[in-house]
Amino acid sequence: LKAQYFDFPYQVLDSFNLKITYSIAWKEDTNNLERIRNEKMILMVGNEISKFMSKNFYEYTVIGREAEREGRFQGFRDRNEYQNYRTRFSYQILKNYPRGNYSYFNKVLPDFMQYTEPFEVFQWELLDKTDSIGGYSAQKARCNYGRREWIAWYTSNIPINDGPYKFRGLPGLIIKIYDKQEHY
Repeated sequence: LKAQYFDFPYQVLDSFNLKITYSIAWKEDTNNLERIRNEKMILMVGNEISKFMSKNFYEYTVIGREAEREGRFQGFRDRNEYQNYRTRFSYQILKNYPRGNYSYFNKVLPDFMQYTEPFEVFQWELLDKTDSIGGYSAQKARCNYGRREWIAWYTSNIPINDGPYKFRGLPGLIIKIYDKQEHY
């Protein structure tokens, strides 16, 4: 019996019509704040659902599934091609807007873990400060979440009530967000 690595049962819930790439920088050791790690993350937005995940994990999954379907997976693993797609973030977060909830998925070998919870109600404070970020006019907002104060910049030029991780609820796409201590 040969187990399938990638093609676990799944259901198509939506199709994505917008893909946003974010760059995450984080300080993984508060005793060594000089060491900063970086990785690309993506937010894929559909009409009813958005999905946030590591760009490397997404590309690894796409290429790995193709190799598995074509019978080339063992060669893909043997040549260590997957090393090009290393990630610190193997989780995926789906925001299901019609249901008003998040679903969190992660592969915890050898199984998959999933949980669902209602949307967090972020108490955003919209601030009067504006800036230009990536060619977009952006407005500043602030909220508290997970025992951190978060500063977000959003643009109403992209009228999507979404952003990275679980963040959402502003009158436009969150294009930049960081905690006040700049650990993330």
